[in-house]
Amino acid sequence: MNKLWKEVISSIEKLSETGCYERINRFMSFLTVDYLRKKLVSNVRGEVIIDAGSGPGNLSSVACRRASNLKKLVLIDPSGPMVMQALKTLRRTCSRRDMDIIAILGIFESLPLKDSSVDSIITSFAFRDAINYSIALNEFWRILKPNGILGILDLYRPSNNILGFVVRSYLTVIPPLGSLILGCPKMIKAYWLLKKTIDNMLTEVQLIKMLKERFEVVKFKSFYPGVGLWIATSKRSEFCQKESH
Repeated sequence: MNKLWKEVISSIEKLSETGCYERINRFMSFLTVDYLRKKLVSNVRGEVIIDAGSGPGNLSSVACRRASNLKKLVLIDPSGPMVMQALKTLRRTCSRRDMDIIAILGIFESLPLKDSSVDSIITSFAFRDAINYSIALNEFWRILKPNGILGILDLYRPSNNILGFVVRSYLTVIPPLGSLILGCPKMIKAYWLLKKTIDNMLTEVQLIKMLKERFEVVKFKSFYPGVGLWIATSKRSEFCQKESH
């Protein structure tokens, strides 16, 4: 899994450098990726928001424009080039002067932030690449304030076998096709990694169960097979205190 994780990061860096990352994302989502990001941001609140796995900064741009009470936006990504790209994106798309932008190199499993210091966490098409889902969720829980909100927008492996087959087939065919149509033929190999990550991803039911062990008011919405939004509110429990140590 660690090898695959490194390959995924390297591939996303190459996709972003060529400008293919966002173009293919739009193609794969049938032009709905902006709508999905807006839905994610509309479910969170607070003055301090973390974009976990910020990538080239597309979700952060939406948060800048649509999170009205936002005072501090923290971008966290394991890739230095991605962090730099995200800052460039925000300089181009975010005109707010009443908000601090902080960029940090880091991974989900070891977030360099204080306990109970964050109002909301948003992560878009990045959580499935976590090295350890349980540890990552514990870290999210740790840094969120009581009643803080976690929003995860991502692909998932449908628990229904038929839908699972449909999703795997789609991810086998559409990304390479999009790479060719959009003039990014060298990116075909990179997008084959997407299918590998979906094979390792939790089902929607498994992720809901893990979230309910740490959070409350867990809501899930599937936009179409294999793409969903999970919204969870932070709580303080004995289970989480034990798990976080």
